[in-house]
Amino acid sequence: MPQPVHSAFALDDFQSDVYQDNRPNYESWLTGKMIAYSLSHNIGRAIPHGSPHFFNVAVDLATGTGQMTALLSNVAQQVYAMDVSVPMIAAAVPRPNVTYSIHQAEGPWNPAIAPHSVDLVTVATAAHWFKRPDVWQQIHRMLRPGGTLALVNYIFPGFPGRSRATAMLWALADSDNYLGKYWDQGRFDADTLLGSWDLPFDGVKRYYYPAGLVSAQNCRKNSGDPTAKPLPTSTAPDHLQRIHENQTGNGLHLPSSSPIVRMDMSPAQIEDSIRTWSGYKRFCDAHPDRANLAHEYVEKMMAAEGCTSWNETWAADWNSVFILATNPDRPTA
Repeated sequence: MPQPVHSAFALDDFQSDVYQDNRPNYESWLTGKMIAYSLSHNIGRAIPHGSPHFFNVAVDLATGTGQMTALLSNVAQQVYAMDVSVPMIAAAVPRPNVTYSIHQAEGPWNPAIAPHSVDLVTVATAAHWFKRPDVWQQIHRMLRPGGTLALVNYIFPGFPGRSRATAMLWALADSDNYLGKYWDQGRFDADTLLGSWDLPFDGVKRYYYPAGLVSAQNCRKNSGDPTAKPLPTSTAPDHLQRIHENQTGNGLHLPSSSPIVRMDMSPAQIEDSIRTWSGYKRFCDAHPDRANLAHEYVEKMMAAEGCTSWNETWAADWNSVFILATNPDRPTA
């Protein structure tokens, strides 16, 4: 039986440096939003007077190469960053207030973390691989009452003004002639930005970027304007429909006017990014004679857009969601 596709990230030969260089960065405003949300939902904090940090203890699950951890290190006294991938952890940048370790999100966590001691748990583009409800139960145990959970998920980008390339990238990911049958179930959850998940937490808020990812129904409901319509987006139409149809999970579904992740890309970077996709790794394992598919396919995308330079910068809108929730101040089953 094939391994789950997310296990590709844990293999010894996984190119974590290529992953780090060709995945978008999380925007710094996210931590400010985490702080504002925590202030409006949480009980008081035991932060020493004069500390520049708002959170005492933060945990970043499935930290990868530490992109979210880098932001957390500026707002938390102590950050515990965990992943099951040795190559990923090895590529992470050391920081004085960050402890990296090899642990599963579902637990047990680093033994230095006491139950009900964590102020903030973050999961950046990994929650779709976790075992549920196990991971939620572990987070409930470790977050203090009123503590904050922050999830970020993104999926493939759209390229504004380049509808052909956008459609082709999604066809590569979706078509059974290419990668469509080489993804795990987690890919569907990521594809729809976790929109159908009922999260067992309080105060759930979901912010989507681009704003056009919010369905007309949720746009009207959450704006209070019965005539409100979603904004346009460069997202591939079939993908946009899937996102809209699956915005059924609990909490508010809201538009974000600010990018959640950011990275414009050259065709060369698009190729390198495709090579880090877990579904692409699994496809190449099954078809070693097609190991150059990424290069050949991006060449076709370039031709469709009349682009002749592999280093030309293409603007990218990353389809993404930022979810905030709070740990109930009562015991959960």
